[in-house]
Amino acid sequence: GTTAAAAATAFDEDRNPIPPKDRPMGRALAEITPVSRTMWMRVTGGEWRHLHVTAIPLVGEKGLLFGAMSIFWAI
Repeated sequence: GTTAAAAATAFDEDRNPIPPKDRPMGRALAEITPVSRTMWMRVTGGEWRHLHVTAIPLVGEKGLLFGAMSIFWAI
C-alpha cells in the first residue's frame, strides 16, 4: 500500500524539501518525544497545503514504543 509519506511531499516554510527523518513523525519515532512544526505539503494531484503538524509517540508499559500518531491542522 501507499504510505502517507509516499503520497505527499513535505517542505519547510521556504519550500525546501524535508526528508522523512526530519518530519514530525520521523523525529517523534526516533527521539521518542512529541514534535511540532509548520510546513507545506504537496499532496497527490499537486495541490499545496499549509499545515501545522504534531506527532506524538505512543509509548506503552515499560517504555515500549508502539508507534506514533500525527495531527494535522490547516493554516
